[in-house]
Amino acid sequence: AGTVELIVDGSGALRPDGFWFMEMNTRLQVEHPVTEAISGVDLVQAQLRLADGEPIDPAWAGAAARGHAIECRLCAEDPRRDFVPSPGPILAWSMPASPGVRVDAGYEEGDEVPVSYDSLLAKIIVWGESREGALSRMDSALRETAVLGPTVNLSFLKKLVIHPEFRKGAAGTDFLGRAGLHEMNPDSPPDEAFIAAAMLAARPKSGAAPRRGDERSREGERSPWNRTDGFRLGG
Repeated sequence: AGTVELIVDGSGALRPDGFWFMEMNTRLQVEHPVTEAISGVDLVQAQLRLADGEPIDPAWAGAAARGHAIECRLCAEDPRRDFVPSPGPILAWSMPASPGVRVDAGYEEGDEVPVSYDSLLAKIIVWGESREGALSRMDSALRETAVLGPTVNLSFLKKLVIHPEFRKGAAGTDFLGRAGLHEMNPDSPPDEAFIAAAMLAARPKSGAAPRRGDERSREGERSPWNRTDGFRLGG
């Protein structure tokens, strides 16, 4: 039906007077995979089933949180310029595929990041037995990620997940302003630029990567959005 947002006091065990209601949105939030990772409930499926008139599954209400999950949002933004959007063609694209890592991406190699829409390119979600384990897994996942073309916030995210204050859960609302994570030497390209450039250099010279409109990926062929048979939700 929707997403309820609360602020929770994390200084100790959860208690009745330790959380405060913020808002209710009649949709899924962009961070819904974090809840899915620790609960085992497919929230998209649950929402569609509820919209179709099915009753609430008792398994949803009985789901218990297990482990820890973290989501990083890979955006076409330049951290050195106050996170201004950075549109343009994606020349090289490589996402992590390790155990415990999930990637929800809206782009692929050959796509053009437009100026008219949100700058979010992909969500990288990791699960671990503990916060420390999840952070270590996210650190590894970000090191496996590479994008060449638009400027992205990947180096910023890499710095964030290894920062001591962030790792111990002590970051407050003033953390980003103090930590200087967005500051990089403007004359020194970030590490992922070298990784992506190496990916391009290693390709056969015979042809460029296919664009989405020229040749569908295997994932695209399975997508309902590419069907032309009158498919519709709730029909």
